[in-house]
Amino acid sequence: MDRYGELLTCEELATLLKYSSASAVRQAHAAGKLPVTLFRLPGRRPLFADATEVVHVLDSAKIQGESEMT
Repeated sequence: MDRYGELLTCEELATLLKYSSASAVRQAHAAGKLPVTLFRLPGRRPLFADATEVVHVLDSAKIQGESEMT
């Protein structure tokens, strides 16, 4: 979170979640398949994600992956 701040853009989210592009993130969001919530701030056009939620999703995936290996 120190690197990105409290809000992540679709471009940053694509990097962190290993999507091919910001467009792929938006398509996953539109299809209801993105593991985090995207939202718009009043008066702003871009979509954002809460960095804390992204951290929780990544932590959960890591824990799940580790438990599947045992």
